[in-house]
Amino acid sequence: MIKKLFFVAAAVITLATSVNAQIVIERGDLPAVGDTFLYARDYSPAQELGGAADTAQTWDFSEISPVFFIDTLRYSSTVGHPATTSFPSADLLFKITLEGQGAQLGELDVMTEKSDTGLIILGFYGPGFAQISGGQTSFKYSPADTAMFIGTTLGDSSYMHTFTKVGVIFNFDGNEETADTIELNTYFDRSFEAFGSLTTPFKTYDVLKVNTMEVAQDSISGTKQATLPTDPDTVTKNPFRVDTTYYVEFYTKGIGQALMKVYTDPTFSIADSVDFVVGALANFNVTPATRTFVDTLNFVDNSTGSPATWAWDFGDGDTSNIQNEKHRYAAPGDYLVTLTVANDFGSNTRSKLVNVPDTTTTGIGTVTVLNEVVAYPNPAKQFVNIQPINTNLTDAIEVFDATGKMVLRQTTNNAAVIRLETSTLTNGVYIFNIYNNGNLTNRGKFTVQK
Repeated sequence: MIKKLFFVAAAVITLATSVNAQIVIERGDLPAVGDTFLYARDYSPAQELGGAADTAQTWDFSEISPVFFIDTLRYSSTVGHPATTSFPSADLLFKITLEGQGAQLGELDVMTEKSDTGLIILGFYGPGFAQISGGQTSFKYSPADTAMFIGTTLGDSSYMHTFTKVGVIFNFDGNEETADTIELNTYFDRSFEAFGSLTTPFKTYDVLKVNTMEVAQDSISGTKQATLPTDPDTVTKNPFRVDTTYYVEFYTKGIGQALMKVYTDPTFSIADSVDFVVGALANFNVTPATRTFVDTLNFVDNSTGSPATWAWDFGDGDTSNIQNEKHRYAAPGDYLVTLTVANDFGSNTRSKLVNVPDTTTTGIGTVTVLNEVVAYPNPAKQFVNIQPINTNLTDAIEVFDATGKMVLRQTTNNAAVIRLETSTLTNGVYIFNIYNNGNLTNRGKFTVQK
């Protein structure tokens, strides 16, 4: 089996805020060189998907969390790329990973072209592909696949046939004198059936809902390696794998990529799992680990998801908006350091408790980073999600305002992600403590800004 770890948009449109008023994706909304999308997956999306409608719908996925990250999709330029001889009209590419027989087979570059009809997938290229295909480094979609449509409107549907002829050699039977040829055939049946507002853990978007049935039909046949045909149609094919996948995708204007992909049953109503674009995820390192009190600490950004902005709070009143910063504390103690990063998809904060030892009595000290926690969205409006890091069990969370007054206490029931309603809190900065059996395990900070 070949697994593609990437998101190819089926169509892109967004809604407006009134009935039947839609904003149509234009050429300028297609992806550009440097656009990067970080995708995460959650297996428990508690949300009804509904059916076809010509009035605005509401979908609330605010309680999903990045259980694990599945892919980073980045668009690159094709200028100077060796595949331009095979795909002269290609102007963008992104990478996919091939997996087969439980092992990673390598990466392929997906060659695409931006046109007045949408984003066209022309074919694939990869030097590593030659190792498993008898010297073939590129192959083309036949016909080319329109992955993102320009000008599609609510109620449209399309049955797209993507027929890929590719002779990929695998040695499944262990016979050195024979090889196995796989032919890939993929069919898409798409329906643009509803629009409305979609809330993720980071932000609320105006979206169009697209139902897709994807049928993958692969064939396999044995042949001599020396006589592997250039056209797989010239050999007898036996059914090898037929997979039918049902999913709902949500698109919004200006992103040029699927915002969320919800895997469903054949009725497109029961959500099974969800893949979604996340905002930049904050993370940072503090060095050196061993130092004297007079030394300066290095705060190094290690965030993912291509942040556009950075905001440091060093816990002693000093702040910075520089990506990587140096800071020296005036006195020993424990300082709650927070880094907030943001991009077009939302904001995220990570907090770490940094200990600055009193080396006047202990000599060489150790700076330890303790009790990490992530908060998003931050600033918060109606809610904030709190995700403890490296904490197995939690039983309660307490929230304090800037004066030290406790304003909220909530049991957590060992939840991996704690959701706090912030609608009753006034604008300002809040500190929270997370406990397990009465012991403080995590500490963090978030801001309410309505």
